[in-house]
Amino acid sequence: MVAEQLSQLTHNKYNRLLSSLFLLLLFSSLTRHEGIPRLLFLGISLLTLLRVMKQLHCKRTLFYIYTLIATLLLLVWGFNQFNPLQSIPSAVVANILFFLVLSIPIYLIQKDLSLADQVTADLLKGGIAVYLLSGIGWSVLYNILYELDSQSFKGVLVDQSEPDLLYFSFTTLTTVGYGDVTPAVSISRILANLEAIFGVMYPTIFLAYLVSCYQSTLKRSP
Repeated sequence: MVAEQLSQLTHNKYNRLLSSLFLLLLFSSLTRHEGIPRLLFLGISLLTLLRVMKQLHCKRTLFYIYTLIATLLLLVWGFNQFNPLQSIPSAVVANILFFLVLSIPIYLIQKDLSLADQVTADLLKGGIAVYLLSGIGWSVLYNILYELDSQSFKGVLVDQSEPDLLYFSFTTLTTVGYGDVTPAVSISRILANLEAIFGVMYPTIFLAYLVSCYQSTLKRSP
C-alpha cells in the first residue's frame, strides 16, 4: 500500500515538476560555476519538462518541436560552458531558447488547469508550477536584457548575474522588493512593473478560479 502511494507520488507530473523547480531555485548558485555539474543539472531539468510535456498529452508535432528546442538549448549551453571566449550573441540565443522552453509548458499547464471542474491536488500543484515557471521565465528575460546592456540593473555582480536576476525576479513577483537589486533603465523598469502586476493578479485570479470550482463541486454534490 505504501509502495503504491509512493509510486503514485513519484509518477505524478506535477510532483516531478515541482521537485525539479524547487531544486533549481535551491541550487541556483550552481549557475555561477562552469562545466559538467551545471550542464548535468540543467539537463535533468530539461528532461523533467519533457516528461511533463508528454504527460500533458500535447500534440505530437508540438512535442517534437519542443524536444528540438530543448536539444538546441542544451547544445548552446554546452558550447557556452566549454568555450573560453563566450560571446553575447550565444548567451542571448541560449536565453531565448530557455524562455521558449519555459513558456510552452506554462501555456499547456494553464490550459490543462482551465479544464478542471473541481478542486484537486493536481489543480493546486499545477497553479504553483505555473507561478514558479513564470518567475524563472521573467528572470530569463532580465538575463537577456542584462547581456545586451550590463547597466540595465544596479546591484548585480558580473560573475553571478544569473542567480542575482533570479533572486530579483522572485522578489519582484512576490512584490517584496528589497531594493538591493534594482532596474536602472526604462525597459528593465517596464519589465519589472509588468512582473509585479502579474505577481499580484495571478494569485488573485487563481484563487477566484479555485472558489468557482469548489462552488461547482458543492452544487453537483447530493
